[in-house]
Amino acid sequence: MGDMQASATSAATAAGWVGALSTAAAYLLVARRVIEPDAQVFRVINMLGGALLAVSAAASGAWPSVTSNFVRVLIGVQALCRGAAQRTNGCWPCGGMSFAAPRSRTGVEPGTRSLRRAVPTAVRPAARAQPPNTASTSLS
Repeated sequence: MGDMQASATSAATAAGWVGALSTAAAYLLVARRVIEPDAQVFRVINMLGGALLAVSAAASGAWPSVTSNFVRVLIGVQALCRGAAQRTNGCWPCGGMSFAAPRSRTGVEPGTRSLRRAVPTAVRPAARAQPPNTASTSLS
């Protein structure tokens, strides 16, 4: 029985290390702008890493860590469903629920790096009108 418990502990520890390294790698990829924070690959890596960390924490009895990583997984599932709903007008894993993405409050659409590119031309402020040149008119 002791050998089985030792192997389960070793598996949980390995899962924790894989989870920690994967979430750190996902964050590094976003920080280096290799992937966008709203990319599906980032969400999946973060979600799987959180699940593996939760398994490791549960084996150790660290319930606050289990809870926070479970919340991370739930957030990832919700984000994946919202992305799928935007692409397919509904998401099968979520029971066909529709997750409408809110419009950005800053005017920058997800995935863009510049406010100038996100704002339509019609909304951009017009160039200042130049005053008429009165010096060249003659009074004669």
